[in-house]
Amino acid sequence: MYTELFKLCGYEQEEIERERSRIDKVFKILGIDDEDIKRGEKRVKEYLDIELQGVRKLLRLWMKELLNLVLAKEEHKKVVYGEYPLDPRPLYAMMLASKDADVYVTTPGTIINNTIGQIFDKLSPILEAGEVGGLPPGSAHCALWQTRLGALAKGIIPVPDLSITGAYYCDQPSEAEQLMHEIYGIPVVYLDGILDSNWGEWPELNPSRIKYVGAQARKALKKFEEITGCEITEEIKHTAIVENAKSWFNLQTLVELVGQADPQ
Repeated sequence: MYTELFKLCGYEQEEIERERSRIDKVFKILGIDDEDIKRGEKRVKEYLDIELQGVRKLLRLWMKELLNLVLAKEEHKKVVYGEYPLDPRPLYAMMLASKDADVYVTTPGTIINNTIGQIFDKLSPILEAGEVGGLPPGSAHCALWQTRLGALAKGIIPVPDLSITGAYYCDQPSEAEQLMHEIYGIPVVYLDGILDSNWGEWPELNPSRIKYVGAQARKALKKFEEITGCEITEEIKHTAIVENAKSWFNLQTLVELVGQADPQ
């Protein structure tokens, strides 16, 4: 039924067979039927250049994370959510610390948008559930957070044991997380920040801003350790910083490649 779709998304036949029971379970929870799968195949072929191996590898990662997300509570002892816009370095550290532990750290809204939304075109019911659940249209809350709330309300993703959210770029994540805390009792760590600089200050940075943001990150890591029992060492923190820098470097290389390509 879905073998061709998963092959388009970079899966090998052997891996599909190995994951079949998990796929069946997840698709049942998500309500994905034959019609949705056919639509997914069509959209992947039409909107993505799947002749490129890199594109297929990315699709495979998204699909793997969709399965992991939906089954997270069933397959792991603890579940931790983060989400964009958020400095990725604390999340990197949490993922590294939980690598060998029974803890799953993920970004649910991003995964749902790139799979249920982009591949299957079934995001609207989730957004509508988020609107009904407390984030109505026209109230200045973005669709990413309506996605998170709607997915929780529809029971397609588990309630996490901890959520990390940022108020660094905008207020909406913290406001939405506060709502989900009140509804579901989710412990939340709010990472505040000071985004604005004094006129003429750039490229120099105010040391007090650096100290403040660092203290916010340490607060999140400490709470993560308390709830999960994982230890975040100085080595893990350093590795997280390095891996984040690599990601940004590779992203910039990709942006330049796309910008100079003819045709794009």
